[in-house]
Amino acid sequence: MDPSKIAVHILVGELSTDHAVSDSLLLTNEYGKEEQRQDLSTALRRAAFAQVTIHSTNLENFRDLLDGLVRESDRLKADGCQLVLLNLIDGTEVDGYPGLTVIRYIETLNVPFTGSDATFYHISTSKPRLKQALLNHHVATPKYVEVRSKKTVQEDVISAGELTGFPLIIKPSISYASYGISDQSVVHNAQDAIRHIEKLLLDEPASDGIFLEKFLSGREFTVLVTGSSATGVKVFPAVERVFNESLPVEKRFLAFERYWSGYDLAGNEPTTRVYEYRIASEKDQETLQQLARDAYLALGGSGYARVDIREDGPGSSQLYVLEVNAQCGVAFSSSSTMGEILAISKTAPEDFLSRLIEFALIRNQFPQTNEKAS
Repeated sequence: MDPSKIAVHILVGELSTDHAVSDSLLLTNEYGKEEQRQDLSTALRRAAFAQVTIHSTNLENFRDLLDGLVRESDRLKADGCQLVLLNLIDGTEVDGYPGLTVIRYIETLNVPFTGSDATFYHISTSKPRLKQALLNHHVATPKYVEVRSKKTVQEDVISAGELTGFPLIIKPSISYASYGISDQSVVHNAQDAIRHIEKLLLDEPASDGIFLEKFLSGREFTVLVTGSSATGVKVFPAVERVFNESLPVEKRFLAFERYWSGYDLAGNEPTTRVYEYRIASEKDQETLQQLARDAYLALGGSGYARVDIREDGPGSSQLYVLEVNAQCGVAFSSSSTMGEILAISKTAPEDFLSRLIEFALIRNQFPQTNEKAS
């Protein structure tokens, strides 16, 4: 790969002009975006890529934008150069931000692009769908029960209690950045579960469904993975999300208020955080990395993702995959999870981006059928 002959066009998701969202949802999508753009441009230029252009992309403009980039790609090819899309599109579309529709359109264009293919993105967006795929491939994940409708809440809660026992944690089926998760999400009996679900059903985060799973009170880890089964997978060192010991055990998880406390759209961040990242112990690395690899491949991973893992309880050796965050945020600041992982693994941002772009070129040249994501 010769960066001097590659023009990188970055697609950054933008809210649809006619879509109104809550302040909380706006914060999760817009915080740090300007800093992210600057950091990406700096890293790519440091890696000597010929051209770096950023495009704000929404559900109204993506077709015209991408069609224009295809024409630009053809012009570059005539000059012996190459266009690559650095695709940061990561919305659900229900939230007003571009997502799967854009990725599917990109796949029709025969232009190299980074990040998830449509199959991986689709299967990982819905947590119950993701979890069922993991279970189908014998990858450990907490058992779960979906709430089927308003009329079945009581029956579904009873089924979940019988399946796993209490405490349970109640989550939106489609969510990110802890949106829709609070301290009240952890419940110790059926009455509290029913009450919380009925409240959620009135709120925006639950518009795409709700599920219950066993609450795991042990340590929490996250692992960055890139590549695919066809090209080879790289698993970065596992890191532990270490919560402040002042927090009760059952509050040592990323509830929205705890996760975003102190951040605002002006770019401010908290002076202290309730958790920090540390490299996971040497004795845990092999097990964590293998579990992350298994989860990634079980979902037909292609591009990159972050795999969140948690212990069953304090001192337990049983680990479970909570979720696989395909198309996780690419940012390099110390306030971002990826930034922390790359710093801990001593990986320069320009090297990581070069890896993503090289994978995009290979995937475009040798497309593979996704066989595992089911």
